[in-house]
Amino acid sequence: MKSTWPPPSSIVVLNEVIDTFPARKVKTTIHLQDSGLYIEPEGYSDHGTADEFDSSIVILEVHEGRLRVLIWSDINEEEPTHTIDLEGARRSARKDYEPLIVCHICSSPIDASTAHRHQEGWVGECCWDERLRSSE
Repeated sequence: MKSTWPPPSSIVVLNEVIDTFPARKVKTTIHLQDSGLYIEPEGYSDHGTADEFDSSIVILEVHEGRLRVLIWSDINEEEPTHTIDLEGARRSARKDYEPLIVCHICSSPIDASTAHRHQEGWVGECCWDERLRSSE
């Protein structure tokens, strides 16, 4: 994707999501560039931008091969107040967990993949000892 200036943008109006709060709408411009997604809510800015201009206070970018979000939540701070690495949100990072079950002896939650069947229930590594092993 080739960089252009000004970047392609969309304007959306964000509405209050909680019904019990007074209705509030924030006009927001979203700029799309090959270097990232830039979000500029009207009336918000960063430390280095003059007050008559809005600026991107949220940026989604790839930095050193990792997807991240930069947020400026305080206009008095020059650097981003939050940098959030999103690599843990990749679909390929999803772990397949075995359902938890309860140890028949101590009632602690145990991982089904390591539980031992014993009499009418399951026993976890927490209570699985030589005596129980010999009864298998």
